[in-house]
Amino acid sequence: MSASTTSVESSSTSSTDSKDTFLYFAFGSNLNSKRIHVNNPSAKRKGVGLLKNYRLDFNRYSERWKGSVATVVPDQDEEVWGALWEIDVKDMDNLDRQEGVERNIYRVFHPTIHVELNETAFHSETDSSFNNKTSSDNETEPAFNNETSSHSETESSFNNETPPSVKTVTARCYELIAIDPPGSDKRPSITYLDVVIKGALESKLPEKYVHKLRRIENNGQTSEYLIDRKVFL
Repeated sequence: MSASTTSVESSSTSSTDSKDTFLYFAFGSNLNSKRIHVNNPSAKRKGVGLLKNYRLDFNRYSERWKGSVATVVPDQDEEVWGALWEIDVKDMDNLDRQEGVERNIYRVFHPTIHVELNETAFHSETDSSFNNKTSSDNETEPAFNNETSSHSETESSFNNETPPSVKTVTARCYELIAIDPPGSDKRPSITYLDVVIKGALESKLPEKYVHKLRRIENNGQTSEYLIDRKVFL
């Protein structure tokens, strides 16, 4: 991410939500604009965000996707890049249903996301309706090994000291709470991983992070249902 010439305090934090919209941080299939607009037609791309102290993982098999789907897991040595979307509040229930919140598959949390300042992309008002909650540090078995999820492999333009061109926002995010038991095949399918990678490219995530996604091992399965519908590919 390029440096911004606009000067702000590095500690500035905002939810940047108006009464009619909210920010959503996507790291999986919803990186892909075709995917997110299936259930959330009001979604507008706002830029790239960074979730620190979490890692990307795959912990629940989806029959529709024919493989495991993505989540984020607390990890002090990792970080997850993703897309920030601004969505109308009227679509929030659609997003929750897509993520299986009512079925206790995913749960909502509101982490701090580091973003490059772009004042044309965010509201000027600060709304405090989101609490800055983080998930519990429950242990989850990684779906890929340390080599494929190495922190040193991630290209980060943010260091421990947030530069002046970066601000933090609170955004809606989802993490798996219904996970498969240890020993399960937690690899994503070819179809799911393809959607995620295409979404990462479309979102302009860092090149080294996209390379890291490409190195994730798939389970060799494809979702004919989704391919036939041509919804996401």
